[in-house]
Amino acid sequence: MIQNIRVEAISHHAENVTDKEKEKEERYGVRFIHNQQSFELYARAKDVRDKWIKALEKFCVLTRYSDSFVNIKAIGKGSFARVNL
Repeated sequence: MIQNIRVEAISHHAENVTDKEKEKEERYGVRFIHNQQSFELYARAKDVRDKWIKALEKFCVLTRYSDSFVNIKAIGKGSFARVNL
C-alpha cells in the first residue's frame, strides 16, 4: 500500500551529445518522495512515464503545496508548524 508518498515527474536530458545519442540518453522519470528520502524510476519514453503517473494519481499526492496554494500571510507559529492564511 502506498501511503504519505509524493510523486513528481522528472526528466533527464543528455548534454553535449549528438541528436542520435541524445535519443538514447533521454529519460523520463517518476520520483517518489517520503520523509525527505526519494527513489526514482525512469522510462525511455515520455508516454510511458505519463501512463505511470496516470495510474499513480489514484494513490499518491502529485502536486506540491506551492502549486495549489498561495500564502497571504503567516498567522501563527508553533513548535512543529506554521499557520498561513
